[in-house]
Amino acid sequence: MQTLDIHRPEMPDLQFVLLVTALCTSRLTVLNIPSTLRTSMFDRCWALIHESPPPRRTEQRVLDLRPWTELTVEAMAETIRVGLTEAGIHTLAWDHVASEPRRASTPEAQILIDRLSHLFPHPSEAKDAASGEVGVETEAPREQGPDVLQLLGEMAALMAKLAPALERRAADLKGEGKPDTLVETLRKGAELMHDSGDMFLAWAQHYAELSDNTAS
Repeated sequence: MQTLDIHRPEMPDLQFVLLVTALCTSRLTVLNIPSTLRTSMFDRCWALIHESPPPRRTEQRVLDLRPWTELTVEAMAETIRVGLTEAGIHTLAWDHVASEPRRASTPEAQILIDRLSHLFPHPSEAKDAASGEVGVETEAPREQGPDVLQLLGEMAALMAKLAPALERRAADLKGEGKPDTLVETLRKGAELMHDSGDMFLAWAQHYAELSDNTAS
């Protein structure tokens, strides 16, 4: 079960707003925000940056906060906190099990996965590397680049690997006697990436559908 203190989320307002609105528009069944409150909070945030009514289709209920100022984001964060506080909710709690990647990565994506493994190796892998054996990276043969939808599948595979890699790194740093604050920050980051991954992938899917001319 994942939790988030809405008054001390330990993250910037932008990330807080994106995370909470993503939870509100998700299909999570284990989430302590009533469905009516999920809808109303998103609609209030939408009204702060749009003159048009909020969309009703789930895949279209996404906030694009890139063009907006810090003041606008702060207003959204306060809107969310007020809505939750009035409902007696001070800590969000949700549960979501990450799904397995549905497709294999292309050789181009595998290079990125391998590099991520080198940055955050499993302890057993790190011990093997300490033996002195050095691998040489080779460039994959140049071929026609993958299309956007294929890249989307590769992103899902990479996102699934990121949170466990951060957790392993946190465990390694704890074993090395590094400050607990650093270890806890990495662990918190792993939790956030685990649960925020769907939000970022939803954005990517939205743009992928636009590029493929399949979005309504």
